[in-house]
Amino acid sequence: MKKELIRLLRCPLCQKEELSFPETVEVNIDIKGDEVREGYIKCRSCGKNFIIKNGILDLLIKSDSEIINEQKGWEQLKEAIVNTDEPMLSLPDAIGEHKSAWKSQAENFEYMFEKIGLSGKENVLDLRSGRCWSTRFFARKGCYTVGIGYIAYKICRIAYK
Repeated sequence: MKKELIRLLRCPLCQKEELSFPETVEVNIDIKGDEVREGYIKCRSCGKNFIIKNGILDLLIKSDSEIINEQKGWEQLKEAIVNTDEPMLSLPDAIGEHKSAWKSQAENFEYMFEKIGLSGKENVLDLRSGRCWSTRFFARKGCYTVGIGYIAYKICRIAYK
């Protein structure tokens, strides 16, 4: 997790902007010193701790059945398709047999993306980004972009500028 990202986040439990790295906690920081790979952050307001594992900050406070089912689906897809990068990089348009299923989502995304009117100088935090296909569009526009999702087995590590 990039250190500067913490200032953009609110605690998902109490909604306060009180997240910080506890001074007494030993954390594993990458070579550049700007990304915490292991450790946790703490909300100074409600006291809740959020774990950072393999550079991923877990802000999920309750896994509902929809999230659990999606994670299981991605696991099954991972086992069925050795390289999921090609279909994921084709989103939102999709390829092959999945193209028709994604048609309305692609149209909605393209409409929204056009209406936002980005200059390319914005900071974009793409929450619940899943496989980060939407994050990629913001980064290509030139924005400093971070995608945060909850799919644990394959990490989307897009952070551009």
